[in-house]
Amino acid sequence: MASLTSSNNYISALVGASADAQANLFLVTFTSTQGVFANKNLREHFQVRVDGFEPPEVSQDKYDVKFVNATIPRPTAKVNVTRNFSLTFRTDANYEVYQALLEQQKITFSPTHGYATNDILAQSDKLFSVDVDVINEGVINEAPETTRLYRFRNCWISKIDPLNFEVGSSNPQKVNVTINFLQMDDRLSSGAISTK
Repeated sequence: MASLTSSNNYISALVGASADAQANLFLVTFTSTQGVFANKNLREHFQVRVDGFEPPEVSQDKYDVKFVNATIPRPTAKVNVTRNFSLTFRTDANYEVYQALLEQQKITFSPTHGYATNDILAQSDKLFSVDVDVINEGVINEAPETTRLYRFRNCWISKIDPLNFEVGSSNPQKVNVTINFLQMDDRLSSGAISTK
């Protein structure tokens, strides 16, 4: 039986391994060059602590090709993309962000005034982007190194849950925002994603 030496010690190999990818090490950033965020004198881009992020589902349909007693699946010329996602975050210090998102929602519809637009391209200069980055090696300094996983462009808000207040509860205030998008860049389909 071969003996373990310093060159093949399992503990050394484990210690020398890089940091594990953790599910909570990600950043969600809203960016906007015009529109509500700029008008509100907020930072050009800002990050929000969200409870979680589940990317939109992407799939390709298939159909079966049969011959005699054999069947094989083949891909169809159709890609299914769920063109929205939801984010839940605590308002806390992000109350200013919550107010800005309510203003952003008014670009496409306002229930108070009975206004709704379906020409989203006419509002393209007022739409925003959402970036999802993964933190590469844990939070080791003030500006951790990140890798862009998703960029959603030409986004608009289709739903914001109102804040609920309750006398007998002191739970943190949370809000859920549903965001639709026209374009999505991800590492699976586009390779490296531009950080611009």
